[in-house]
Amino acid sequence: MKMIPVDKSKLEEKMKIKKLKDVDMASELEVTKGTYSKYMSGQIIITLPSFIKIMNVLDIPDEEVGSFLIRK
Repeated sequence: MKMIPVDKSKLEEKMKIKKLKDVDMASELEVTKGTYSKYMSGQIIITLPSFIKIMNVLDIPDEEVGSFLIRK
């Protein structure tokens, strides 16, 4: 499965705005807190389905979704 890099600082900023903690995001993504912590360590590289779930949990408008991707 293809993995994509995500802008960690932008993701954390949106989590703060929505008052979501790591445990909340892990629950929403249906993964353990340990797995979610692994996602968030260093550069975030996740699968497209996980990225879509995160964008849905954070209620990111379609026009902003691209700004979360790190382009190489």
